Amino acid sequence: MQRTGFPSPARNYEKLDLDFNKLLIDSPSSTFFFKTKRDYKELGLKNGDIIIVDRSKNPKKSVLSVVLLDGRLTIKDTSDIKPETEIFGKITYVIRKL
Repeated sequence: MQRTGFPSPARNYEKLDLDFNKLLIDSPSSTFFFKTKRDYKELGLKNGDIIIVDRSKNPKKSVLSVVLLDGRLTIKDTSDIKPETEIFGKITYVIRKL
């Protein structure tokens, strides 16, 4: 059998493994996924965004985090919270449907 035509442009990518667990999660036992239920315009988040939160990361100043306020989890910039506010975890990634 004789082959004709051009080789597939995908032939060099046959073994490319894209593992979102390896790419997005550093610590599986302390990583949580949440879906936002509203816009957080001041933080650049939209209703329906999926946020990945890592509880093992220590949030520094001015990073997005999930915090506990009035018994509910909410999203805040750590520069805008009181020192006694309980931080649930640091937001490490945002996934948005286009």
